[in-house]
Amino acid sequence: MIRIKPNIAVVSTLLLLASIPITTQADLPALTDKCLECHGTAGNSDRPQIPSIAGFSTNNLLDSLLSYKYGDRKGKSIQTPHLGKTDMNRVTQSLRPEEIKALGEFFAKQPFRPATQKYDADLAALGARIHEEKCEECHHDGGAFPEDDTGIIAGQWKPYLERQFELFIANARPTTKKMARRFNTLDESDRRALVEFYASRQQIN
Repeated sequence: MIRIKPNIAVVSTLLLLASIPITTQADLPALTDKCLECHGTAGNSDRPQIPSIAGFSTNNLLDSLLSYKYGDRKGKSIQTPHLGKTDMNRVTQSLRPEEIKALGEFFAKQPFRPATQKYDADLAALGARIHEEKCEECHHDGGAFPEDDTGIIAGQWKPYLERQFELFIANARPTTKKMARRFNTLDESDRRALVEFYASRQQIN
């Protein structure tokens, strides 16, 4: 599993963003339109392979956007109605620092809407126990608390969650040493139970 290492370009840009005024409200539609094609209305995805990003913390959103922009994370190629075939690396490549800041601020303010989907209640109950033991320390409130800056995993689509687990297993997605240690203690049945648990979180305040 790839461990996260400080990227000087990302760190420098994050420091720069703190001093940049947010892009004016009039500029936002042109920026957000690129995101909404994949991530759905106000950042709530209706495509099972793509995550919802509404309600994430600003810090998490900025870190993700910059990681794609500077190539620390590799985006999956997606066919879109108006942008054609694209991915997060291409989308973020042309974004200026002030635009990245504007997008982070915008999506952080949008309410997160959990995906409505079927799940296995028995496996979800097992997953809740596994989450409490292995994951809750960093992913608070059952993975639903955005201010821990680890994103929102509760209420995401199952195919997206399954794909992220596959990337971790294949050493294809960066993570922290701590998460790598915890994740490597999970077997296939544990991971399946966690996916069902997160999918069951459909009433998040």
